[in-house]
Amino acid sequence: MMIGIDLTIPSGPAVAKCMERGLLVNSTHDTVLRLLPALNITADLVDQGCETIAETLREMAAEG
Repeated sequence: MMIGIDLTIPSGPAVAKCMERGLLVNSTHDTVLRLLPALNITADLVDQGCETIAETLREMAAEG
C-alpha cells in the first residue's frame, strides 16, 4: 500500500530529517511525502513512524 501526505511546504527537508531519525520516506511532487510500508508491518511500527513524522513536521513548523 502506498500512502501520500501532501504538505504545504517542500518535502525534501522533511525526508532528510526523518532519515536522521531512522525513518525512510520519499519525496515526490515537491510537497508530497510518499510512504511505502511493508505489508507485514506491525501496528507498533506504524505508530512509531507516524510519531516520527509528526515530531519532524512540528520541529520544522517551529523553525519557521
